[in-house]
Amino acid sequence: MKKVQLLRDHLLQAQALNIDAGQLHTTVRKGKILSRAGTNTIYLQTPVEVLVTDFPGDVEVLAFFVIQWLNKLEPEREDSFDFECDILDQGKSDVLFTLQLQHSILPIPTETGTSLYYRADPVPDELYEGTVELFLKDDSEPDGSKKIAEWQAVVPRPVPGENPEDHTLPEPAEG
Repeated sequence: MKKVQLLRDHLLQAQALNIDAGQLHTTVRKGKILSRAGTNTIYLQTPVEVLVTDFPGDVEVLAFFVIQWLNKLEPEREDSFDFECDILDQGKSDVLFTLQLQHSILPIPTETGTSLYYRADPVPDELYEGTVELFLKDDSEPDGSKKIAEWQAVVPRPVPGENPEDHTLPEPAEG
């Protein structure tokens, strides 16, 4: 749950919030782990409660820093999230935000085992963000194939000496 830690770090580093680690409580309740058949990719759905106790500022300022973080690490999120606020004495409040975070974790084989690549991380050297194109053999096309799909993805780097443009699957065996 790396994103939860990244969110904590972001809020604690925001000097304008004037909060310390003792005031910031993050809790995950009823998260879900999803996986798709035939792949080792892990998807986490993480409902996160972010509670700031004795917050000395306006709730809107705290919300701004949460939204700033969400825009960077959860750009495909829903447009809203829930909050509760308990107004205390001396201009302080206890503020609770409930966020729905998504995590995609891709296992990458290494020489010593498997590393987990989190989408919140910078892309490691063995991967790159690029365009994946899917072609279907089509003899009616001038080049013998027809592009049927294209998408952006994090994919393994080509093996040195291999043509990165040609990842043609072998013809199915007759039989």
